Amino acid sequence: QRAASQGHVAVVEFLLKNDANPNLADNQGITALIAAVMSYPSYQKLDAVQRIIRMLIAKGANIDAIDNGGQTALMLAIATELFPVAEMLLNEGATIWPKNIYHEAASDLIDEKTMRKLEQKIAAAKTDEDRKAAEHEAAVMVRIKGNETTVKAFLAAASTNDLAKIEQLLHQGILI
Repeated sequence: QRAASQGHVAVVEFLLKNDANPNLADNQGITALIAAVMSYPSYQKLDAVQRIIRMLIAKGANIDAIDNGGQTALMLAIATELFPVAEMLLNEGATIWPKNIYHEAASDLIDEKTMRKLEQKIAAAKTDEDRKAAEHEAAVMVRIKGNETTVKAFLAAASTNDLAKIEQLLHQGILI
């Protein structure tokens, strides 16, 4: 966990190659995966965070591990506006449904303030590359919020046995 939290990519790789358990947690429930997300930008660069996360997941880290505060790595990535990591976690299969001690899911952490910040970031972009990156970050947040709505529609359709609606939503690729 300490190696992951301080961005020691080579040490994390060595430990995992020697069968270290990627799911061990400290007394606060913080796993190496959660620690890696929490450490940015204090100890490491974004590419180091992403490399460590990929290694941990490849070795079986629980992507939806919850610390004692009910936070997942995805929640922490969203809360700290670490959008590339949030997207990576989603693409690796992180779910948006676990709730923290305040009864908030990952999608609840995306508020109007977050979206306004992203809009400002898009507007302030000086290069096409920066603008595209900011637009992509906004799209990830919309994906999370949109999936929440789609899953609620799926559950409503399931409760009424609306098979046509269920099939339509499954074809949209909801993340359950």
